[in-house]
Amino acid sequence: MKIGIIGCGHMGGALAQSFMKNNYSVAVFDRHPDKIQALGLASDLSLEDVCRGSDVILLAVKPQVFSDLASELKQTNLKEKIMLSVMAGVSLQDLKEQLAVSKIIRCMPNLSVKDQQGVLGWTSVGCEASERQELQDLMSSGGLALELKSEEQVDKMTLISGCGPGYLAYWYEAMITQAKNLGFQEAEAQAIVKQTIEGTTKLLENNSPQELQKNVSSKGGVTECLTQSLEQQGFQEIFQKALQEAAEHMKNLNT
Repeated sequence: MKIGIIGCGHMGGALAQSFMKNNYSVAVFDRHPDKIQALGLASDLSLEDVCRGSDVILLAVKPQVFSDLASELKQTNLKEKIMLSVMAGVSLQDLKEQLAVSKIIRCMPNLSVKDQQGVLGWTSVGCEASERQELQDLMSSGGLALELKSEEQVDKMTLISGCGPGYLAYWYEAMITQAKNLGFQEAEAQAIVKQTIEGTTKLLENNSPQELQKNVSSKGGVTECLTQSLEQQGFQEIFQKALQEAAEHMKNLNT
């Protein structure tokens, strides 16, 4: 299976690296040749070249530019090609109407695919069972791949796993900031938080979040005080509201 990637930003580049590590043939088109060269791939291929030589065409551009890209793509021969989109907010129906193709996949990966530790949720229309198995194998090269029952689930995964590395990094940064506020130097703060996160991740392999919280928190202790303070200030409600606002924003990305 030959993969053509349109767009070599953070996600397009990460997926390209993941596929190549699993010995897939990859060709990339991007307006910035230096991004392609950084992957060690040919940077002189045209959009038509990449499409013509690929079985699967991965669309990894910003949703806001999809309409313009679709106009260019329709001038190439997309018959029998499988179109794979990782664009947030661009629906299967949008893809079908604007590209005039029948085999379409929507996938929501996260950036951890670069290290083959990602989560990829996907759904499709128009693909045969054998093609879906090949696609599952392709997605699995980036980490945990889940074929989802509906497009709505892809959107929900965008909010949890797709955006997840971003807001976990936001929390990570907040911990570093507070460590520095407590008097630790930058390097010390980073080392303390990094090891704390890595150690906690290891503990979560054999403990549920609830079990781990219980094991760390003693009754009337410091951890219990901190978590109760977060709850009293509406931490869960704040997070839920943020997800709701992000969901609404996602609906408008392709307008």
